[in-house]
Amino acid sequence: MKIERENLSEYTTIKIGGVASLWKPDSIDEFKNGYEKIQREGMSFRVLGNGSNIIASGNGISDLVVFMGGVSNLIENLGGGYVKVGASVRLQKLIRYLAKSGLGGISDLFSVPATVGGAILMNAGCGSVRGFTDFVETVIVHDGVKLHELSRSDLEAAYRFTKLQHLGNCIVLGAVLRLRECEKATVDSEIRHRLSVVAKRPYQYPNCGSLFKYSNRWVMKLFDGYKSGGLYFKNGTLCNRGGAEFDDAIKFIERIKRIHKVFGLRCKEEVKIWR
Repeated sequence: MKIERENLSEYTTIKIGGVASLWKPDSIDEFKNGYEKIQREGMSFRVLGNGSNIIASGNGISDLVVFMGGVSNLIENLGGGYVKVGASVRLQKLIRYLAKSGLGGISDLFSVPATVGGAILMNAGCGSVRGFTDFVETVIVHDGVKLHELSRSDLEAAYRFTKLQHLGNCIVLGAVLRLRECEKATVDSEIRHRLSVVAKRPYQYPNCGSLFKYSNRWVMKLFDGYKSGGLYFKNGTLCNRGGAEFDDAIKFIERIKRIHKVFGLRCKEEVKIWR
């Protein structure tokens, strides 16, 4: 296992984060061998995919960070609407591949900056796609001892949730999806429409996507356009305009949560805070 000290700000889409020890396996076999060692030795670790929903401490992370970006970028059309796909594949790449193969159904996820592994773990959704797991037939995970094949029902999926979030030792390596037939021109049109919808969001800046899973829209309107230092909050998205700090981001999130609590309103962040 080759472990390197690197800055997490280079691996998160909001570009916030301090130094951590990263292990970057570049194949499933390398991952399996290294991960089994991690489990045998009882090492503390965290899993990093595209880093699109993570705000990491500027003081760094003491746990080992397992970067999944090169583990499996496989996409294989199995026929009959079934596609085998690796956890490292980005959703944009997958959707483009599906369009060329005459398949669709998940075009609204084109604006979600996630990998397949992250999309399964978080049950990503957007627009007409309620949850990515609706299209999952089976998932391959490794628990540090051996591989397991899980069915869709095994995931116990709900809104932005799967059971895998509570099984920290189970890491997604790939899945078999079932898609519907769809003309490439239709998928291309759906992608253009989705991009036009999100054009109002401040995606020109590094950001962590949707900040909250649940929140009150009227409370959120109070903070729309908020700026402080390098932080910028617009249309539910927290951005880094340059030089944004972890502590400022956390204070902003906690401030919004306090106001919800005062009025007895439900509020839950979608991003993961790494301290």
